Amino acid sequence: AVWLLVRGDPAQAVLAATAVVIVACPCALGLATPVALMVGTGRAAANGILIRSGEVLERCGRIDMVIFDKTGTLTTGRMRVHEVIAVDGDRAGLLRLAAAVERASEHPVGAALVQAARERELAVPPAVDFSARAGMGVSARVEGQEVLVGRPELVSQSGIDIPAAVHVALARFGAEGWTGVVVAAGGRVLGVAAVGDTVRPEAAAALTEMRELGIEVAMLTGDAAGPAAAVAGRLGIDRSRVLSGLLPGEKAAEVARLGGAGGRCVAMVGDGVNDAPSLAAADLGVAIGGGSDAAVDSAGITLLSADLRGVPAALRVARATHAVIVQNLGWAFGYNTVAIPLAASGLLDPVAAGAAMGFSSVAVVANSLRLLRVDRSRGMRRRARLSGAARRRALLVAWVAPALLLGSAVGAAEVLSPAGGQPLLTRAVTPTVASAAIPGGGRLASYLDPATAGWNQLHLTFFDAGGAELAVAAISVVAEDEAGRRLPLPTRRFGDGHFVADAELTAGAWHLRVDATTAGARHLSLRTRHDVAVRDRNQNPSAPGRNGP
Repeated sequence: AVWLLVRGDPAQAVLAATAVVIVACPCALGLATPVALMVGTGRAAANGILIRSGEVLERCGRIDMVIFDKTGTLTTGRMRVHEVIAVDGDRAGLLRLAAAVERASEHPVGAALVQAARERELAVPPAVDFSARAGMGVSARVEGQEVLVGRPELVSQSGIDIPAAVHVALARFGAEGWTGVVVAAGGRVLGVAAVGDTVRPEAAAALTEMRELGIEVAMLTGDAAGPAAAVAGRLGIDRSRVLSGLLPGEKAAEVARLGGAGGRCVAMVGDGVNDAPSLAAADLGVAIGGGSDAAVDSAGITLLSADLRGVPAALRVARATHAVIVQNLGWAFGYNTVAIPLAASGLLDPVAAGAAMGFSSVAVVANSLRLLRVDRSRGMRRRARLSGAARRRALLVAWVAPALLLGSAVGAAEVLSPAGGQPLLTRAVTPTVASAAIPGGGRLASYLDPATAGWNQLHLTFFDAGGAELAVAAISVVAEDEAGRRLPLPTRRFGDGHFVADAELTAGAWHLRVDATTAGARHLSLRTRHDVAVRDRNQNPSAPGRNGP
C-alpha cells in the first residue's frame, strides 16, 4: 500500500490494504482445532465414550500400547467359588467365616465367597474391625477371633504356617486358571477356596481391533501367575507382556516403566479401586462402565458400558480427530500463506478476498464435520491406522491442497471478471473527454471513465446554448471501433440531460453515435470519438491513442 501511495495511486493502495486486512483475518486458524475437538468429543459421546478434555483426546491419538487389568476388566468380574478345601473337613465353617469378613469388601473375589455362603444358606456371623490390605486381602474379628482371607502372603506375613496340602491345592488351582484364597482364623489355616471368573465375550474382538491399529497389548494383575496365564492364553496376549502378582503400587510402577521404555505412550484400562494408581500413572487412563468411583476419577476417558470395544473405538475417534486438526491447520496456514501475498500485490480485490476468507472458515468447519462419520466400521479403522509414509503423504496433501485450491479459485475469478484477468495494478487508465456541437446551439459533453481495463463508464450530458442542462426525452448510443464492430450501449438516466452507460471497450479508437430526442420533440444525431488506452504497470500505453478532447 505504501508503494502504491508513492506511485501516486491512492485508490489502488486502499484496495490492496483492504484486501490484506480481509484475507489476514485468522477465522479459519481459530476454528481449526476447537471445532474438530468439539465434533470429535461429541461423536465419542454418541458412542458411549466420555472424554474428559481436548488434551485427553490429543494424548489418546498418540497411544501405542494399552495395558489391561485382568479381574473385572478383561474378565466379567462376576466370580464364583469353584472348589473349597478345608484342612479339618469343615467347608461350611470355612465359608461362614470367609463370608463374614468379605461382606464388607468391594472386591469381586469377596463377593464370590459371600454369594457361595448365601447359596448354601449358611448363617453368616457379624464382623468387626474390618481392614483391607491393598492387593493382599482383608481381615476382621469374627466371633472373638481374627480371621484373614486373601493371598498366601497375607497369611505368611501374619506368622501363620500354611500346611503342605494347602500349597498343593494352590498350585493346582493356579494351573487351572483359578485364584486360590486362603482362609485363616485363630492363628491357623482353615483351608483354601478356588475362585474364578470368565473372560468377557467381546474382549478377544477388542484386542484384535487394537492390534489392527498397530497398538501393543499387555496385562497387569494382582492374581497369581496361573490364572493370569490362562486368561492371556485365551485372548492371545504375549506371555512376555503379562505381569502377575502385583500390588497396586507395583502396578503403577510397571505402567510408568513400560511407558518410559522406548518413549512409548501408554494407556491403562481398569475398573477397581486397586487400579486407580495405575490409571493415574499412565499417559491415559480408561475406566470401564460400572467401575469404582476412584477409577473413574483417575481416568481421562470413561466408557459408559463395560464393552471393551469402546477402547479401540476411542482410539479411532482420537486418531481421526488428530488427522482432521492437522488438515484444518494446513488449510488455515496455507490459505493465509497464499492469499496475503496475492492481496498485498494487488492481485486480489476486496470482494474476492472476502469470499476467500469466508470459504476458508466454511472449509474448516465442513472438514471437521467429517468426524460424524467415525464409527465401528472397518473403513474407519483403515483410515485410523494410517502411519509412516501414508501419514506423511496425507500431511503433504493437507498443506499443498489449500494452496492449489485457493490459487485456482483466484485465477478463475480473475479470468471470469470483466477485467479479463488483468491485475488491479494495470487498471490505472486516464479518463478521456470529448465534445460535439449541437446544431442550432448547444453541445454534448461525453466523459469516458475506464474504471477497469476493458470495462468503461460513459457519461453523456446535453447542454443548451446558454450552458444549462438540456432536457432529453429519449436517447440511443452505439459505439463503433475502427474495424467496424458496432456495440449498442444501454443507458440509464441521471438527470434531465445526463445519462450513463456501461461499456466493454477494449484498447483503441471508438466512435460514438448518439441519437436523442429533446423534450421539445427535436431530433439530434451527434458523433464523438474516444481513444481507450490501457496502461501497464510502468504506465506505458499498450495501445495508441490520445487522451483528452
